[in-house]
Amino acid sequence: ILEVLAEANVDMPAVDLFAVTIGPGTFTGVRIGLAAARAMALAAARPCLGVTTTDTIAAAVPDEECFDASLLVAVGSKRNGIYAKLFAPGRQPRRGPEVVARDALGEFVGISAADGGASVAALWIAGDAAAEVMPVLAKTDIDAQLSTAQETPDAAHVARLAAARWRRGAVIEPP
Repeated sequence: ILEVLAEANVDMPAVDLFAVTIGPGTFTGVRIGLAAARAMALAAARPCLGVTTTDTIAAAVPDEECFDASLLVAVGSKRNGIYAKLFAPGRQPRRGPEVVARDALGEFVGISAADGGASVAALWIAGDAAAEVMPVLAKTDIDAQLSTAQETPDAAHVARLAAARWRRGAVIEPP
C-alpha cells in the first residue's frame, strides 16, 4: 500500500476516501480486504465505501461491448452456482447480484416472469466464471460473447466507482 502511494506521489493524509470490494467473492479474501480498508480509514479518520465485485467488473467492460447489448457478470462460487448480475445496455442493473445455479442461467438471463417474458438477444459475459457460462448459454437462443475485460476486479475501477458514488460530507456506514 505504501509503495502504491509512493508511486502515485501521494501520502496517506491526502487520501479522502478508502474504497473496497464487498463481494461477492471468497469469504476470506473479502474479509481481509474489508478489514484492511476499514483499518486504514479509521486510522486516517476518513470514510470507507464498499462497491460490489460485480459492479467493479462491469465498470471494466469496454463501452463498445455493452453500449447496445446486455452484460452478464459471472463470478465463481465454490458452491453449485455462480454469483451473477445482469445489466441492461449501458450497464444499467437489471437483475442480481444473486447466486444462480448453472442450469438456470438461461432463465436468469433470458426469459422470466419478472421481466414480462422479454428475452435478451445479445449478451456480453464478463467475470472469472464467464468461460464456464458460455457452454450453458450456447444451449439457449441468446447470442453470448466473452468480454475482453479483465476477469477480476481492478483497484482503479473500484476507486472510480467509489469516487463517483461518494459525496463529501455524506455519512457513510462502514462496509
